[in-house]
Amino acid sequence: FEVNAGEKGFFLGPSEDEKHLHSSEYHVYRVSVGPIEMEARVDFNGQVPSDPKIKLLGFLRIIFHPPFGQALLLSSTWGSLTHLIVADTGYEGIVYGNFSLGLVEAEGTAVMSWNFKYYGKEYQGKQEIFKL
Repeated sequence: FEVNAGEKGFFLGPSEDEKHLHSSEYHVYRVSVGPIEMEARVDFNGQVPSDPKIKLLGFLRIIFHPPFGQALLLSSTWGSLTHLIVADTGYEGIVYGNFSLGLVEAEGTAVMSWNFKYYGKEYQGKQEIFKL
């Protein structure tokens, strides 16, 4: 998908092998935009112990891939997709912004969204990752 003029982003959903590896309905989705990789892990059968009515557990990881050295984990958080999972993270002046994973209930669509800057260049957008 197009991110900025001439720049591409990449979406990787679970392979057929990954879908069958887990006994639960746990899937991994990755969106790569510029130097950032957003990884969503969704457990379609998971419940929050304190509130069994809440389903669709999600884990959101934000990974920074600098042009040198190893990747850095900027944030890792979890919650229910029905309540929106948000991560505000980064290093001011280098890479910083906010990222989210949530369910657009009216459409039954899960969406990853981002709004961040990398050395002053702005990246903003969203990507549908699955429909219920």
